Amino acid sequence: MSGWPPTNLDASLLHAEEWSFLAEGGQNLLLRYTGPIASSPQQLSSSVGSPFLGEEGALALRVKKQKLKSGKNGKPQTPQIDSQAFQSKVIVPLLGLSDVLPASIPIELPCYETADIHAQGHPFVEAIARRIEESRPERRRLIDEIDPSASLIWAVEDLTSSGHAVTASRAVPRRVLAVEIKPKWLFLPALVEATDREVKATFDFKKNISRYKMHRIHRDPSLSLAEWQQLYDPLDLASRDPARTRHALEALWNEWRRTSDAIPTAGNESDDINGMDNGDAVASSASTQQHMNNNLRVYLNGNFLCGEQWAELTEFLSVELSEDHVKQAFLDLLLSHLHASPLLERLAVCQSAADIQLLGQGWSDLERSEPVSDVGASSAAPFQLKDGSSSAAATIMKEPTLQELIEAVMIAPGAQSNRAARLLAKSHRAEILQYVVSATFKDCSMFLRFIRNSEHDGPECSIRLIDLDPKPVGSMYKWWKIDQEIVESFKAWVEKNRLDWDKSTTPWKLVQKT
Repeated sequence: MSGWPPTNLDASLLHAEEWSFLAEGGQNLLLRYTGPIASSPQQLSSSVGSPFLGEEGALALRVKKQKLKSGKNGKPQTPQIDSQAFQSKVIVPLLGLSDVLPASIPIELPCYETADIHAQGHPFVEAIARRIEESRPERRRLIDEIDPSASLIWAVEDLTSSGHAVTASRAVPRRVLAVEIKPKWLFLPALVEATDREVKATFDFKKNISRYKMHRIHRDPSLSLAEWQQLYDPLDLASRDPARTRHALEALWNEWRRTSDAIPTAGNESDDINGMDNGDAVASSASTQQHMNNNLRVYLNGNFLCGEQWAELTEFLSVELSEDHVKQAFLDLLLSHLHASPLLERLAVCQSAADIQLLGQGWSDLERSEPVSDVGASSAAPFQLKDGSSSAAATIMKEPTLQELIEAVMIAPGAQSNRAARLLAKSHRAEILQYVVSATFKDCSMFLRFIRNSEHDGPECSIRLIDLDPKPVGSMYKWWKIDQEIVESFKAWVEKNRLDWDKSTTPWKLVQKT
């Protein structure tokens, strides 16, 4: 089909029976196009001509959710910034790369001139909500639902789909390998002088050890130094050193291989080791058991592969049926395309906001400098509001508008700057908003999608970023607290294992005391 994906789609093309549950995040739910006869591969031709299925891939539907009225604490839902506007106005300008987001096509749902439209919703939305409800993760079903009043849904690239080459009115599946990597934190913070002794005491760790590897100790303090050294390190992945990048990819492969006992389950969320998840889990419906680290996921021709299925990659990679041959070809393929792209470097820059403990120190300074309305009120922890908190603190922690975020990131690293933005940089709120935006980049996923058109030519590759929804300012306290706990756990692990710094390298390395 020429001109795919389409630039516009009509709601009359939507039929609930042609869609199934794909994935779910904090704000949206994803549906996969299965066609009129999903259970009959022999009748695949029934999907030929559908705008949701093309030679280059397929489209999924992103449907907005809302909190249940009887949800947690019965509190009203905080208004959310539109994800699509946030990505186009904030994410893309910061990245400086316009082609790394999946294609998105809006589908407007027609309005009905009835008094109860918001209670009943659009027929497609109502029908699909009933159809997929049992497929959703149980914990999600307890707190939210598809928004029946949605007037707009989005068709987005299904990055795991194989698409179909159309020949003589038959749809023939193409060979597609999709690799999802969750890069995590790709930078070491540039720490300025701290006035708080406890904050300053964490600097040696933060300036030399990646946040992700410290977090792994927080989760599993029983790891030995040797085991810890073999873990995936985001700093290696983002380096321009081929040996270090390959070491990172090999660590990801080894963790993926250990998922041999995992059973893919539609709708499980990603393993949120950052503590920052509230966005879409696009194309991440199949996940490993909760205790696994799923920073690498592999999909072949639309199907999720767990580690014990490595042999399925043999034909696509055109290698012998040997795990070492498959592994080396897989690593070679990823390495060549990652090093040819500036994406990891741009991500690292966009992630590198101020350290959250320093922001917490600034919060404490602010609270001390502002009179409180209640003389007897106790001071709150950083980023927490209590009765009697200062008006300045309340203003700082208010959820931002899209325009505020745009103005705040104008003075973020790598972005354009002007006088208004420079003045804004002086405010504590601007620094907090920059940190909130950086959190989106820290929790995103990268998809490398390879299409093989013939046996003789190498696969074509495209790289996309997903999970780029805005994060709430209200999460700052949670992030501050987990950051403290991570460093404290790591410090205790270093002391328990009698480790010391080797300062002959940059950054420093941890070694066993002699």
